[in-house]
Amino acid sequence: MDTRVAIVCFLVVLALVGTPISAENCAVVDDGGEFFCTKPLCKATCEVFARDRKGSLKDYHCEKKNAMKAVCYCNIC
Repeated sequence: MDTRVAIVCFLVVLALVGTPISAENCAVVDDGGEFFCTKPLCKATCEVFARDRKGSLKDYHCEKKNAMKAVCYCNIC
């Protein structure tokens, strides 16, 4: 196989694998930040956000912003 054809095939496959099948109306929501963020508290907060928005919780995680603030991020579809 020609090198250029192989590179093009590789890029096409990479583009198809990296493209999500459906992004339906997903949104990333944060809680605004608290002094601390624990996984169980973040999950509970995200479940409430999802229920209020009539969506489903896909993923959640805590992220420390600085010494005084941590934020819970929710991926809701």
